[in-house]
Amino acid sequence: MFETSIRWVATHHFYDTALVPSLVPRRVGLDRWDHRVAGISPEDLERVQDRLAQALARPPATTGGIDWKTVLRVVVDRYASRLEFIQRLLNLTLDDGSIFDHAQQIQRQLRTVLLPYTVFTALPPNTSVTANATNSWAAPVFRECATSHAASIASRGTTLTPSERLLLQAVRETTHEICRVVTKM
Repeated sequence: MFETSIRWVATHHFYDTALVPSLVPRRVGLDRWDHRVAGISPEDLERVQDRLAQALARPPATTGGIDWKTVLRVVVDRYASRLEFIQRLLNLTLDDGSIFDHAQQIQRQLRTVLLPYTVFTALPPNTSVTANATNSWAAPVFRECATSHAASIASRGTTLTPSERLLLQAVRETTHEICRVVTKM
């Protein structure tokens, strides 16, 4: 268990672009499972080793006390399968007769993703011309979707360790991008 935890902590540091900038250009255009640490600069490697040494030397009481495994699992469970299904729907080849039903199915999936974050006072205008000209009605829905998973953690502020701040940033950026795309769709 301890060895698995150390491996997980070490791995997530290699995605800290401020800590390990030499790996950023090596990942451009690659899927995540193709990422490698080969080519890391000696300076970046030393920074990661220093950060790990600090994390290992820190008594458990100095951590923020957040169950990060659960936080990350919630984000994955909330979005992963539905986004995969939406992607499958978007990539289907259709005959002309089923396009309307297909579009409705995609919209239903998008609404399901956003439903927990829907602010019911935020409704689109009645006229389609106005609704298409401005999407300002969707801003509160996007904001709630993008911030809900990290809001209570962010309020802890300075009590987070550097590793926890990195994880918080990852949760924020991931949910922001998911919610931006889904809301825009």
